[in-house]
Amino acid sequence: MLAHHVRITATVFVSAALLVAHALPAAASSVATSRESLEDLPAISAPLGAENGTRGVSPAGCGGTTDYAHKSGSDASVHGRTKCKRAVSKVGVTTILQKKGWVIWESMKSDTSSRTGANNSQDAHPHWRCSGWGTQSYRGYSSHYSIESGRTYTTATASPEKRFGC
Repeated sequence: MLAHHVRITATVFVSAALLVAHALPAAASSVATSRESLEDLPAISAPLGAENGTRGVSPAGCGGTTDYAHKSGSDASVHGRTKCKRAVSKVGVTTILQKKGWVIWESMKSDTSSRTGANNSQDAHPHWRCSGWGTQSYRGYSSHYSIESGRTYTTATASPEKRFGC
């Protein structure tokens, strides 16, 4: 039985160096650790902003969402997506499922989804086999982007910690 999906939107603007679309899959594909604290991200929705610290908001009204992590069969999973009000040149998202370790958050699995000439990225939904780990805390982190008229817009969203057993 699938857990109920509760959608939250928490957004923070981050450095373009972390979010450039071609760098995301390589950076997120290996198991990594993170000391950053996402618990303090505001639970608000915000549009994608122009990269490189320049001012600007996505003209197509693009924004990103990361849902709560949840149990899916014997897996832990999370979903992230980027949606726009109209079709753009390219739209994408990389979502990372993280598990709370003793000291740091561990990145367990990532998934990327992107589309060309579309108004949404479709879901990136990493799954990680969590059976045998007992009750753990999980969260999701997503990097979103859109390319509009040759300009890249980026943001990141995260879900609060969710505790469950597999």
